[in-house]
Order: sequence, then C-alpha cells, then structure tokens
Amino acid sequence: MWLCMMLGTAAAFDGDAVVQRVSEVAPLRSQRLGDVAPSFTETQYRAAAAGEVVTGVFAVEGNSAKVGYGLGVLDVGIDALWAGLNDETKHTGLSPISFVEVVEGKVCADKRHVLMVLPLPMISDRFWVNENAYNAAIAAASSGAVRELAWNSLSDPASHAMSADAKAAVSGLTPVSFNRGAWLLIALDDTHTLAEYHSWVDPGGYVPASGASMFATSGISDTFEAMETFAKKGALQCLEAK
Repeated sequence: MWLCMMLGTAAAFDGDAVVQRVSEVAPLRSQRLGDVAPSFTETQYRAAAAGEVVTGVFAVEGNSAKVGYGLGVLDVGIDALWAGLNDETKHTGLSPISFVEVVEGKVCADKRHVLMVLPLPMISDRFWVNENAYNAAIAAASSGAVRELAWNSLSDPASHAMSADAKAAVSGLTPVSFNRGAWLLIALDDTHTLAEYHSWVDPGGYVPASGASMFATSGISDTFEAMETFAKKGALQCLEAK
C-alpha cells in the first residue's frame, strides 16, 4: 500500500476521541454499500485527528485499477456536510467537474442517476452516469450519526434521457469502464465530522487502468477542502436527504 499524508485544511480534533468513536461505530461497517472500502489504521485516524488529510491507494486483486482514498476530520456538522455532498448540481466550480445533470430521479433523492463530465488526470474525454445511493440501514441504526453515500456507474449511460446541454457536453466523449466509490461520514460532535472517502475508476478505452491509477489520489485533499467550505456556506438544498 502506498500512503501519502498531506497537510490540508481539515480540522484538528482529539485523537483519543476519534479512535474511540471509530471503535464505537465499527459494528456498522458490515452494512456498508461500498464494495472496496479502505481499512484505516489507528495511526491514520490519529493523523486525521491532528488536522491532516490522509490519502493513498490500494490494489484490488484481479484488477489493475487501484482505489484512491482519503480520510479527514472536517470542521462542519454531519447534517450540513451530508447535504453538501448530495447536491452534485452545485459542485461545478468546487472541483474539476465540468458538467453535471440529474438524468433520472430528483436532486438530493436516493438512487438518483447523475451524469458527470469530469476530466481525469491526462484524460479529458470521459463521462459517466452514476447511481447515487443512501445507506438507510446505517443511518437508521446510528440515528443519523453515521451516513454513507455510495455510487456505482451504470453500464449504458447514453440510454438516459438528457437535456440538450447534456447531450452537447458528452458528444464525442467515451464512458468510463466503471466508477465506484463512497463517502462515509461519522459525527464526532455537532460541528466536526470524520469523513472517509474512496474512489475506484477504470477509465477504459485507450488508457490503461494501471497508468491512470498513478493519479488516484490527485485532488482528494482539495475535494475535502472544497466540500467543507461548501457545506459551511449554507443555502443547502439537500438538508432533508437521509
């Protein structure tokens, strides 16, 4: 496993409290939706508690595409952070996403289908449609103190009804072979949230997955910062999402 610890803008928090909280919610992890979720060490949780955004990659047996991950303590409550993560329509400008549209379901809704055009490092001609799903079991079992948003790309993204703008945005582009991942949020107190993130992408086409995996951690620290900032600004429309 390649591990890189990057100094970001994540909040500092008591390390013992983070480790204890992780231990308390550990039984819920067997109910996770994400199929390749990372396992973090106590050292990594303590680094996140100290204010670092911990990033790295790990391999999946039988697949050359590696999983990129991030871990950090964010200075925002879980309700606001959850709302911010679920409003992809406002994520352009916060990340390299150049176009996003909910093509099935509603904004903020469970199992919505979301079209994204997001240039990958060294690759600018890829798009995908993800099904974004809520982990209702974990949320219910924890009374909302633990939440998971998981995504999985659909095999035939072009089959969705798209707006004229969406059709123009994906014209000539290639869908990724697959894109899977999740955010897991754990409330530490009313104003701090432990966030675990992972993303597993095979760009497909002429780009070898092994080569693209060299950039699997690219931008993760920036993403944590952007989501924290967005969630703290208010005017969030997904506060009722569960």
